[in-house]
Amino acid sequence: DTYWTEFFQHRNHQGETTGPKSIEPSQQVIAAEVSAFGEKRLAQSESLARQLGQALAQLRLIQDRMASQPEIAADELVRAERAIRSAGRSIDSVLDTRSAADMHALMCLFRCNHALVWPNRRFYHNPITGRLEPIVFDTLAGTPSANRDPIGMSTWTVREFLKNPAYYNRLFERLGELAAPEYLEALFDELEPDLTRYARLLRDEGFHVPQTDSEVIKNQLYDQQVFLRELLRPMDGVNFDCRLMSNEPIDGRPTGMLEVEAWATTRVPVAVSGFRFGNDRFVSAARSLARTNPPTSRRYRNRSAVVLPNDGRHVVFRFPIDDRLAGLRDVRAIKQALRSGSERDVSVKLSLQAEYRYIGNEAERIEKLSIRRFGKSWDDEGGRPASPTLGEALARHAFLRHDAGGNVLTARTGDWVVDGDLAMPEGYALHIGPGVTLRFEADAALVTTGALLFEGTSDQPIVLEPQPGVRSWAGVVVLEAAARSLWRHVNVRDTDVITRGGWVLTGGITFYRSNVDLLDCTIRDAHGEDALNVYGCDFLLERVTIDGVASDAFDGDFVTGTVRSCTFSRSVQDAVDVSGSTIQVIDSRFIDIGDKCISAGENSTVRVRGGVVESASIATASKDSSHVDVADMEVRYVENYVLAAYIKKPEYGPSTIIASNLTIGEVGRALFLVQAPCEIELDGKSIAGVEVDVKDLYDRKILGK
Repeated sequence: DTYWTEFFQHRNHQGETTGPKSIEPSQQVIAAEVSAFGEKRLAQSESLARQLGQALAQLRLIQDRMASQPEIAADELVRAERAIRSAGRSIDSVLDTRSAADMHALMCLFRCNHALVWPNRRFYHNPITGRLEPIVFDTLAGTPSANRDPIGMSTWTVREFLKNPAYYNRLFERLGELAAPEYLEALFDELEPDLTRYARLLRDEGFHVPQTDSEVIKNQLYDQQVFLRELLRPMDGVNFDCRLMSNEPIDGRPTGMLEVEAWATTRVPVAVSGFRFGNDRFVSAARSLARTNPPTSRRYRNRSAVVLPNDGRHVVFRFPIDDRLAGLRDVRAIKQALRSGSERDVSVKLSLQAEYRYIGNEAERIEKLSIRRFGKSWDDEGGRPASPTLGEALARHAFLRHDAGGNVLTARTGDWVVDGDLAMPEGYALHIGPGVTLRFEADAALVTTGALLFEGTSDQPIVLEPQPGVRSWAGVVVLEAAARSLWRHVNVRDTDVITRGGWVLTGGITFYRSNVDLLDCTIRDAHGEDALNVYGCDFLLERVTIDGVASDAFDGDFVTGTVRSCTFSRSVQDAVDVSGSTIQVIDSRFIDIGDKCISAGENSTVRVRGGVVESASIATASKDSSHVDVADMEVRYVENYVLAAYIKKPEYGPSTIIASNLTIGEVGRALFLVQAPCEIELDGKSIAGVEVDVKDLYDRKILGK
């Protein structure tokens, strides 16, 4: 009454449909008086008075809940609901959630949102159940609401009710029943005689309007049914993330655990029935629900299924790997993969699919899960180390000294064993002079965000290598250094790559967005993917030798620079591999290169002048919108091609090579490979392109090792 009294007072006086700001509180639910119809009569009976008192208290609780902050974070809702539940006063304890949800669903089908706004809410106190049941009132049914969404129609009342899982899930169950074509067909069959009679009476009285025409009403309802059916079957309403994890060893033997995370992507509730393995064994979702789930996740359990939270929170399921869930051969392969640390084992053919349905849509759905390998120990490996303070760095590494007044640390002359990572304070440069050897532990690295100023001499080079008896160390990483690094006469031996949790690099030496000059340096026996990787910077390599590489010798991504008078030898794959870059390669030598001496890819421009290819698979390759200009090179032996121009990635365009004055010796397969519409020009003569199956050539290890 307060709402309408103030509303009409100011509308009548001012001729406006809304009142002044000063009356806004009267329009809020918190200002309303909670009362019952016929209170005077009810008060005359003790039993009715008792019920009246309970009903009013219940309605005031709902009112208080509606009046609390309408927009509140999900975790705060959880805490609030826990507090109310601990006091024994949840919405379930005062509201008949099933009948309330049924009313909500009916109002959605008939698009009568007006009945859900709080001033129009009426309730019946059921003396048997002690709960409040809704009474439909003031539906404004003659004017269907433009808002057709059962969640979007939320008023304060509905928003509060939707926080309750029983209400929420019942709403969608009932919507599914109402959206079924047979529901309206049965309803119209039942009501047809009355609809015909009422339509005739309205016409006789002169009140017949389109809103009362039965065909119009039917079409509106059929249209809303179609909308609801589509709403209740989202195309991608749930996502899964499945990981194969190493578990704690049992009796010294490795064990495995499958962990599946599931989360709803829409507000349509999803009931996960369970998971089916390749041997047809089925495990219910309820049985596999992980104990680590927050307590609030457990309440979504529904018989053997688990209904996912509708706010996108994740629910975790777990299965120990044994021969009940997978074949014995696959169990052995999984344990072998976990034991060896192999990230990819093609012999493991474990199959797993999730079975689920949308509440409101009984159709069972199946999704085959991709299984990713993940080791618990990866978390223990940490990631990129935090930069130490100056004091921490000096305390850990006795060979470092700091001269006051500058952001430079200097290594003392001598042969030093490095304890753990050699990590520099943020932005500090590291200067090393002649005669310094740093020996690193296995998996330890030099990590810095400052420049590396390494200045050795020909007779006293700087040496970076693993400690005696250690196969390799993790190498050097320079990250976004503001100043340019300079290396002279530096010898680096036996690097691998950093692999710590999710921090995984490809280079034994990495300069990331950090300009660098390397002069008269040697990099030997690199065990990782790239001996030297530079990214997003300018560089100079002059008289650098890279010898003995498990993959690529030099890899440059989005760089500019020069390779001059360098030697690349014994690389399993490419010697110089660039993408998105502009570089020049001058007077360099290539010996025993397993793949390409120069590989230009992904819109790169490379200028080659002089140099000798002693032995390689391919001398020069240009692919994926790249351009190579090569002149005065001597090619003594190639296993496959001297020049190759092709498209590896279809999102890029054709590539080109312009070559002149080449000296060509022994060629294993052909002088040229030109895939149409790529182009090669040799000494002014164009080489015609042909159809080439690039994928097949890669599969046969001709274009790539």
